[in-house]
Amino acid sequence: STLPVGPAHTPCAALRMVSSGVAPLDTTIATADFTATGVIDLDETDAITLNSVTTTSGDIDVTAGDIHVVSATAGSNHDATLNSTGVISEDGDPGTVVTADLLTATSAGPITLDTTIATADLTATAPAQAAPDVAAALAAAVATAAPEAEEGETAPREIALPKGPTRGPETNLPLPRFVSLSTDRGNVRRGPSLSHRIDWVFLRRDMPLQVTAEYGHWRRVTDREGVGGWMHYAMLSGVRSVIVDAETLLLRARPRPDAAVVAQLEAGVVARLGECEPDWCRLTAGGYRGWAPKTELWGVAPDEIRD
Repeated sequence: STLPVGPAHTPCAALRMVSSGVAPLDTTIATADFTATGVIDLDETDAITLNSVTTTSGDIDVTAGDIHVVSATAGSNHDATLNSTGVISEDGDPGTVVTADLLTATSAGPITLDTTIATADLTATAPAQAAPDVAAALAAAVATAAPEAEEGETAPREIALPKGPTRGPETNLPLPRFVSLSTDRGNVRRGPSLSHRIDWVFLRRDMPLQVTAEYGHWRRVTDREGVGGWMHYAMLSGVRSVIVDAETLLLRARPRPDAAVVAQLEAGVVARLGECEPDWCRLTAGGYRGWAPKTELWGVAPDEIRD
């Protein structure tokens, strides 16, 4: 039911624990697996790696030195709290790290998490002696591509997820917004610096991408499949394109469903985006030009109007 560990700071290399009640801990461990239907409360003084922390009906509350998270899942309608006197980072393969209705994470160093959350309150304060290439990143997802960039970028003092439509802090352009890949090969990194590892590589020039965040010379992007990560801005272009999001798309001479068919495009075809009306957009692909319904395209907002 309740599994307390007292102030003796019980040390061990690995700890596994299952509880139907409260699981308060004050311990020094290398790795840990916890499952509880109650509350998981970790008060940790040294570095800790959370391999699997799951609570089906309670909250997760971790206070520690350096926290390396592989998987932490809070139950439905509950919160996940990670408070660190060092850094909070993902320590595993790409995927869901924290699933919660509300995630609160506070760290004295960088925060790097790949999260699935409804809302977030994330604050990172970089130590004064932090290395220039250390950057704090928030990812909600994974992708491909970016060349060499300045190596002297420092981590931001505070990072927060944007709430709803907003404008980028670097460009003052709307977020989210659509752009296209300007190169034949683009590296997509875990965070906004060259020190973060490459998760994906985009290999299709002109493919549409959606920008969801900005930090310095870096942009967080996602593709039609939701795959994404951080790319250097030099790999992106403001020239607009769309991708056919239907099994077959009929390109018509006029923006009407009964207009003559100009060409037939298959799913996945990338086309240059021209003017857009409320329900139709004009495309250019393979030497053909015509109109297509917005509902069969990815890379253009439903309410977007273009002249």
